[in-house]
Amino acid sequence: MAISSQGAEGWFLVRSPSGSWFLNGEPIAANRLNQTLTGDDRPSGGVRFLPSSGRSAEQVAVDLAWLQTISAVPVHLQLEEVRP
Repeated sequence: MAISSQGAEGWFLVRSPSGSWFLNGEPIAANRLNQTLTGDDRPSGGVRFLPSSGRSAEQVAVDLAWLQTISAVPVHLQLEEVRP
């Protein structure tokens, strides 16, 4: 999956209740996500992490900490609903 940040204000990252990752609506494996977040083609607006309400607060905290550790751009927790 090719992800381009050109013209993108930021990426949206979702973690499902089962633990699957989705980047801008597309499924992405954790190892590929790691490569993407550390790669050269990054969005200027950072990454907005939208955790599933089916994940516990502890799981969300662990996910966010991991993302913030590996990402070359800021990762923000997005709790409110995002509308186009």
